[in-house]
Amino acid sequence: MTTWRRVLATSLLVAVSMAITTQSSGAQDAPAPAPEGGPQVVQSWALFPTGSDDPDQPGNRPDLSYSVPAGTTIDDSVTVANYGNIPLTLRIYAQDAFNNADGGFDILKSTETSKDAGTWVKNEQEFITVPAGVQSTIPIVINVPLDASPGDHVAAVVAAQSTPGTGPDGKTVTLERRTGTRLYVRVDGPLNPDLSVENLRTNYSPSINPLSGTAEISYRIQNRGNVRLSGKQQIEIGGPLGLFGNTQPQEDIPQLLPGQGYDVTRTVDGVSATVAAVTTVDLDPEAVGGGVGEVPTSSGRSISLALPVTIIAILLVLALAWYSRRAYLRHKGEQVPPPAGPGPGSPTPEAPAPRAPVGQSS
Repeated sequence: MTTWRRVLATSLLVAVSMAITTQSSGAQDAPAPAPEGGPQVVQSWALFPTGSDDPDQPGNRPDLSYSVPAGTTIDDSVTVANYGNIPLTLRIYAQDAFNNADGGFDILKSTETSKDAGTWVKNEQEFITVPAGVQSTIPIVINVPLDASPGDHVAAVVAAQSTPGTGPDGKTVTLERRTGTRLYVRVDGPLNPDLSVENLRTNYSPSINPLSGTAEISYRIQNRGNVRLSGKQQIEIGGPLGLFGNTQPQEDIPQLLPGQGYDVTRTVDGVSATVAAVTTVDLDPEAVGGGVGEVPTSSGRSISLALPVTIIAILLVLALAWYSRRAYLRHKGEQVPPPAGPGPGSPTPEAPAPRAPVGQSS
């Protein structure tokens, strides 16, 4: 398979494979063509935590969330609802979670291997067939290892349906659609909230107006702690000592899982050329899930060149003009005119009379 075909096939797989939200959500196909004279076929389903009080009334929990000591075994259940008009056979499984390139919540593909909370979930019934318009409850067991590290461990439990498809090269590919609920397990022990700014860089682009250049600022927000963190971020750029400071509005930080981060790139207009541009990114983190206490703020700073090219060009032109004038005057001063010769009617000077040698008389 050529590279472009492989990329296109992968894109098709990714585009239909993920639908995990903080609350219960459903996966739904466009209605299939109806058989002649029959109703349209609708495939739509959802997986969510079973209601804690009444299994027949699910949806009162946004996710599977626990705070337990290491070595704990948790018995719970999830509910699968078939909202379509045909029976559905679905695979129920768990996978580790991570933050994608935009900082959003995502989970590993079904073909990838989980190493953390995704391996803690066991369910006796991996495949389930749910009749149309019916919901089924599936018991799950979460075994937290004795050596599980303190802090948050995150995964998702999903209900997935795989269907064969055809790639651009005519070969068969598997398309997987899945929907489910997030799984948060906080293991007892020391908690370390730590959000940092890394790899902060500023690329300044001057303009004709030295007060309105453009700065492209890039950095990475990294969760170096062991709990989930969100919060606010703010960028400020200006000259030394805060000269001509340009402060941008605050932006939200998505929920970052322990050990995860994402890259940020922002373009700031109206940045003055102050020779040295000082960029500061301030983070105001907030722990997700509570029980952490005060989370320390953090910031990153970098210094880059912000040259006022227009002013420099004017100064260069003035310096060149001054130097050229000075050279011209020096050259003009070195041109001394020759002595003037005798003019018409001027007396001819007489030659001096010869002098007699010393000791002789004339």
